[in-house]
Amino acid sequence: MKGPILIPLDGSEFSEAALPWALEVSRRLGVGLDVVSVAEPIPTLDDADWNFEAERWVNEYVDHIVDECSGKAGGEVSGAGVSGYPLDRILRRADTVGASVLVAATHGRGPIARAWLGSVADGLLRTAPIPVLLVRPAEIEGDAIAPDPGVAQILVPIDGSADSEAALELAATWAHAFDAKLHVLHVVMDPNEIALRYLPRTPELARIGVDEATARAKQDLRGIVADLSDSGLDVAAHVTGDAHGPRAILRTAQSVGADLLVMATHGRGGIQRALLGSVTDKVVRSADIPVLVTHIPDASS
Repeated sequence: MKGPILIPLDGSEFSEAALPWALEVSRRLGVGLDVVSVAEPIPTLDDADWNFEAERWVNEYVDHIVDECSGKAGGEVSGAGVSGYPLDRILRRADTVGASVLVAATHGRGPIARAWLGSVADGLLRTAPIPVLLVRPAEIEGDAIAPDPGVAQILVPIDGSADSEAALELAATWAHAFDAKLHVLHVVMDPNEIALRYLPRTPELARIGVDEATARAKQDLRGIVADLSDSGLDVAAHVTGDAHGPRAILRTAQSVGADLLVMATHGRGGIQRALLGSVTDKVVRSADIPVLVTHIPDASS
């Protein structure tokens, strides 16, 4: 990862709550920080003066954030105020500066009617060609509070697919950078909760299948743990059975005290139905810790 960390801001405290994470990641990865804000056009408002003022505001705002962050990142701090549709302009900026990671709050409420960051974060999750770190600020007495950017425990769910291998590689990189312990989780889908119990031997056969899948998962994880340990990481393996992937992942994250989740999503048109693809969106929406999502391009793209 050589390119800067890109952080989109809409002027709200919620969006700026992701700044400590962006700065910490830039320092840990030894790369710069780039700030972008977008003056979004209002279709019902054809007012050249208003548009000019909006563009002036975002430029002044970005300059202010760049000044505030100078000397605090892992490299050069840059930025741009642009106009247009936020998702498109942010992706263009990422391409222009060669960004290695996007860091964004999951929602924001900025001035001059520019409440775009929530929907943009959702779009970035599905379309960004680089990893996206989504930070969910909490609101306490009107203030936006982001999770502490310290990372000591990282959880990465895997399912044996190429997608999860990409997530595992990314998680290992971040574990090295943050000197964090890496927890590797394999969720064995347990059909007993949804099995048709009135069919002969259905629960019994389902249990046999779960036991066999669990044994295979443990064997696979032993090799993964050995390889990662040889690279100098502190690694723990976890295998759990559950009919609901998101529930198992969130439960394990809580039990190990995870500070960061690393997952994969897939495809330009949305999330595919493989285990990790189908649950990523649900985990992102439910997790109270940051989630780092790596986007696996559609093979047909």
